[in-house]
Amino acid sequence: MNLKVWFRLCVFFSVAVILICQQVLAKNPIESALRNVERTLCKAVKSKSCVQKKSKKPIIKPPALQKAEPTVTPVIEIKPKPPIPREKPLAAEVVSPEPTIDVVPEPIPPEPVIPQVPPPVPVQKINPPSKAAALPPVFLPPPVLPSDAAECQAALKKLNVNFVPNPTYEQQGSCIIVNPVQLKSYTLNGQKLEFLDQPNLNCAFALQFANFIHDSAGPTIASQTGSQISKLYTGPGFVCRGRNGDSSAKMSEHAVGNAVDIERIQLADGRIILVKDAISSLNKDYLVLTAIRHSACTYFTTVLGPGANEAHASHFHFDLGQHGKSGTYRICE
Repeated sequence: MNLKVWFRLCVFFSVAVILICQQVLAKNPIESALRNVERTLCKAVKSKSCVQKKSKKPIIKPPALQKAEPTVTPVIEIKPKPPIPREKPLAAEVVSPEPTIDVVPEPIPPEPVIPQVPPPVPVQKINPPSKAAALPPVFLPPPVLPSDAAECQAALKKLNVNFVPNPTYEQQGSCIIVNPVQLKSYTLNGQKLEFLDQPNLNCAFALQFANFIHDSAGPTIASQTGSQISKLYTGPGFVCRGRNGDSSAKMSEHAVGNAVDIERIQLADGRIILVKDAISSLNKDYLVLTAIRHSACTYFTTVLGPGANEAHASHFHFDLGQHGKSGTYRICE
């Protein structure tokens, strides 16, 4: 083999070794020396196969980034909605006005005129009608009534009481009326009240009885019934007998014309109030009878009625008898 060829192979092998070392020992101080040797050998040989390489650091290019394809957003074509055709306005409906009806209010009937009544007289405590008992002493003295006949009769006339004076008389030698009068009728608030039994009474008691009707019983009945008294059933008034019809008992106030009984009351509208109905609250006239009974206790010293005893089960009994030593006790049953 030609020496020249061997030399070339040795140079080629040397160059290969250098190149391998260059790759292994990159950035080493020996690298520069090997490159210099390589250059020297290449100059000496002057071989075309010896290619000088520039000492350049290998440029490591990053992998090319894959170009991302642009995302194409699909365009959604929005078609405008067709305009909604407007409806033609309807012609305004012509409504004929309803005929106006004038409503004439019905006349309101006037309320019945009830006469003004004075305030009720304070009522004393009343025992229940189941048992007769005397009331405790009252602090108001008995009514002071005129004892003079002329003065008493003048007071009766002032109250519009129609009466007839009777002379003093005796019955059975012990029963006497002082200043007796016989009641006929009574005009109260323009309404004539008749005493159907025309009772004979002591004038002083008759005056107190008229005051009771005028101030209390009359207005009470008018306010609670809407009518006025037209007739009173009173019995004879004067009767010479003992209490409760017992001849052996103490003399009754009837024996001196100092008492009166009321058995029924007739109103101007024809209604009749029976006093016996005062015994039970179930009776229709119980309230008005109770009001009369209570108010009578302020005008009379004795008031008896249904429930007090058997003798007074059907009527009220009013008198001005004095009870007790002082005469200030009142019995109200």
